Amino acid sequence: MSILRRTLPLFAVLGLTSAASAQPVYLVELANFACPHCAHMEALDPAIAKAVKRTGGIFDFAPVPAKSQTIAPEEIYFAARMQGPAVAQETRELLFEAMHDDGEPIQSITQGLVFLQQDWPQKGPVVNYQAIATEAESKPVLRAVDKAQMLGLQEGVSRLPAFVFVRHGSPVAVIARGPQYPSTPQIRTAVLAKIRQLAADSVSQSPKPEIQP
Repeated sequence: MSILRRTLPLFAVLGLTSAASAQPVYLVELANFACPHCAHMEALDPAIAKAVKRTGGIFDFAPVPAKSQTIAPEEIYFAARMQGPAVAQETRELLFEAMHDDGEPIQSITQGLVFLQQDWPQKGPVVNYQAIATEAESKPVLRAVDKAQMLGLQEGVSRLPAFVFVRHGSPVAVIARGPQYPSTPQIRTAVLAKIRQLAADSVSQSPKPEIQP
C-alpha cells in the first residue's frame, strides 16, 4: 500500500520534542486503517509496546493514507488522541473495523464520526465527538498527518506496516513489510530484536561514572 505524497517538511516527528526522540528507543509505527497486514499487526503490537516500555522509550502509532484515500481517518485518529490514550485506542480499533473489517471507505470527517457514534461501546471511554470534529481540522492535527506521511516518504517506505526507529529527531533504522519480512510475525521478531540492540547500544554508550579513590 503506497503512501500519499505530501509536500510539508518533516521538522519533528508527530509533534514530539527532540528530547523525546533521544530516548533509548523511540519507535513510530506507520500503518493504514484499510491495510490487512496493518490490521493483523494490531494483535502483535502489545508485545512491541511492552518491550519499548522496558527500555524507558516511546512507542507511537502514526496512520497514513493510501494514494486513493482522503486523510479524514487520520485526522479523526490524531484528533481523538487529544482526549487521552483510551479514546485514541478505541478510535483506532473502530477505524480498523470500518476500513479493514467492513471495507467501508471513510471519505469525510462527518462520515467517520457517524460511524464512531454508531459503534462506540456503551461501556467505552467517554468521548467528545464535537471536540474531535473541531480538532480534526486544526493545525496540530494536520501537521501530525503531514509529518507521518513525510516520515514514510523520507525513509522510502512503500509497504505497510513499517516501524521507524528515531534518535535525536532523525530516523536510524526502518523495518517494514517486504521480501525480507513478508509476514507480521517476522516483522514483530525483527522489531523486538532491534529494540534490544538499540537499548544495549544506549547502555554501552552511556558515560561511565568516575571511581573516586
